[in-house]
Amino acid sequence: MPMKHNKAKLAYIICTALSLFFHVYNDISLTESIKLFHLFAVLSIVTGSSLILRRGKLQKYVFILLGGVLVSCSISYYSNSLSLGIGVAIIMLSVMGLQYVDVKRVLIVNNLLAPIVIVSLLYLNFTEPTYRFCGYYNDPNYLCTTLLVYLFLIISAFQRFDSKILKVGLAAEMLAIFVLVSFTLSRTGMFCTVIMLFTAFSSIFIKSWKEATIIGVLIGAFVMYNIPHLLNDQIDLLEERIFERGDNAENAAKYRRELSMRGINYVIIHPQMIPFGIGLGALAHNDVLPDFNSQDRHGDHNTFTAYFTELGLFTFTFFLILVVTILKLLYKGRKMPFGYLRLITCIVFIVFSFSINQTQYLPFWWMMFFLINFSGNENTTHSLLRQVRQGNGDR
Repeated sequence: MPMKHNKAKLAYIICTALSLFFHVYNDISLTESIKLFHLFAVLSIVTGSSLILRRGKLQKYVFILLGGVLVSCSISYYSNSLSLGIGVAIIMLSVMGLQYVDVKRVLIVNNLLAPIVIVSLLYLNFTEPTYRFCGYYNDPNYLCTTLLVYLFLIISAFQRFDSKILKVGLAAEMLAIFVLVSFTLSRTGMFCTVIMLFTAFSSIFIKSWKEATIIGVLIGAFVMYNIPHLLNDQIDLLEERIFERGDNAENAAKYRRELSMRGINYVIIHPQMIPFGIGLGALAHNDVLPDFNSQDRHGDHNTFTAYFTELGLFTFTFFLILVVTILKLLYKGRKMPFGYLRLITCIVFIVFSFSINQTQYLPFWWMMFFLINFSGNENTTHSLLRQVRQGNGDR
């Protein structure tokens, strides 16, 4: 029985890794509305059913949240809202089990796929150059979120495994992700990448000055050689985006606030919509909403305000409870190995959520559930946290 259980967990890890991997290649579709990564998300639900149904506080909040999502979408004026809600349910259920599986196996499987992701994106960037690199997405910010997930997995492998040759390769991958993010010209993406790398470097320095020296020399050599030849134009373009262009930081923030507030104001003016919102996708297809006075078809770029506008106060409340619970778990586990990196990474992803709408985005939920997996082997998050609480009680 344990052997069978371990095989099921390994199958689940492989399926979740492939769902993240094929999410990078977002244009690969099985049908008009079903993408290839959805197939592996469904397989993740099948192979990880015992993990998904495991008792836990997070599971309870997730199921209540998803109930609110489906109710909101089923009563929406927007006809495609329910299909989007089902997609959110598939995504969240598929990654819930990541909090219980063997971290080392997750890192091994995903780090076997990471070089393929990085090389293919670098090839695409240099063979089909654009003003803002989007990869296989329509928005560079979503590419940055996916790259940040892989960056965390690479950093975690760098800290966990001892092979010096492997560490050199992983350090090179970190630098490659930094280059890719720079080509997106995403201000929030660059900020979050730098914060994660700084946190990783600090934790490595505290752990071992030798490792800090290795990665410091690699970064220094890379920057000294490549900045003048490769990233000089990117620095100029990033400065231009921040200070000079029409979509500079001030104007972009103002436009995002306008997008958020028009949805919030619409719901408040129509108080019958406060409990369950207008439905997923309805703000970007606002011609279906009665009395909505706007021709702008852009959706909300803020995850938190989008939850309130599109899914209503009920679901928004449980979304906040879920996020706060995850933060509390990470804070309590901050003194465990790599605990501070996990906590800072979670904060980074939450900060990014104020810039883009992560509601329907698999890499965001993939990361949130994996971050609270503190196991070094088959121990669960909850058993380890129980030890932390007991230790604090002894003091």
